[in-house]
Amino acid sequence: MGEPKEALDNIEGLKSLDSRGMLALVGKLPDMMEEGWLLAEAADISKPGKINNLVISGMGGSAISGDIISLVLRNKADIPVFVNRNYGCPKFVGTGTLFIALSYSGNTEETISAFKEALQKGARIISVASGGELKELSVKNKVPFIEIPKGLPPRAALGYLLSCAFNILNKCGIFSIKEDIEEAKKLLKQLSRKYGAACPLRENEVKQMAVRLHGKVPVILACEGTTYAAGLRWKTQLNENGKMTAILSVFPELDHNDLVSFSFLKQGGHDLSFVVLRDEEDLERMKKRIEITKSLISGNVGGIAEVWSQGDCLLARIMSLIFYGDHLSVYLAALSGIDPTPVEIIEKLKKELSR
Repeated sequence: MGEPKEALDNIEGLKSLDSRGMLALVGKLPDMMEEGWLLAEAADISKPGKINNLVISGMGGSAISGDIISLVLRNKADIPVFVNRNYGCPKFVGTGTLFIALSYSGNTEETISAFKEALQKGARIISVASGGELKELSVKNKVPFIEIPKGLPPRAALGYLLSCAFNILNKCGIFSIKEDIEEAKKLLKQLSRKYGAACPLRENEVKQMAVRLHGKVPVILACEGTTYAAGLRWKTQLNENGKMTAILSVFPELDHNDLVSFSFLKQGGHDLSFVVLRDEEDLERMKKRIEITKSLISGNVGGIAEVWSQGDCLLARIMSLIFYGDHLSVYLAALSGIDPTPVEIIEKLKKELSR
């Protein structure tokens, strides 16, 4: 699409390349969060008996909801939270488990397989999908089911899936987070004006980051306990929307292994571009670790950009980084002249698996 300004500030050009309106869908995240909460509110979900653990089962864009919930509840909930990305269930799943099955399409084979096993183990199951086999199984087995709107690329349905899952926890008496949802929605609506297509490159920090990362392999540095879920979402959105390889490395673990390989990079001799996702509430020890790591490898890697979370509560801060990364992935697709929505190779894989 030509020079960066032409590619990113030409709104009509962006729309013509973006065949299914991914950029518009990205901007609707706060609205989807609102609608998802209301859909769960209307569902017939009774408060279960004693719950000993929570399992959120899903893949891809659906599983990210579990990662966000796990982070938010980490220091607030009295029960462990497990995010299940697999065909089966952990051995501990049983009658004391609240099992939330998330699959946008309703046909994700790993989630359906785990659903069936959780059913056999007697778990308390609630499922969320736009239809598909998961809906059929839920109705057949009298499992509470929340149906969300059809017709979206699964990764664009995060707002629906996340808010549905949070309201399930609210209705089950595990944790109430309505105020945090409201703060996150309000913040994202404010950020949409700063990150959206109408905001020009000279004023739009996300577009500027896209120019920095274009033609590179992004290395996303995140932190356990705060920015990990956002870092994973950045990676997967860059993979699917931007059609580009991206690497996620997480503090403090990265300082026990990746740091060595980073130190052997030669400035100008690689195509990596480093970005660290920052949060004001990171532990002081973690902040010190990040600064030392930057000082040790910045010269080797050609500098490290920073993106700071915004907002007060942890959920709002996580969602602010996700909102940034979602827009970034579409702008990177535009710079490469690529339609962000199609993922033909995944469809081919599913077709081969169905044989």
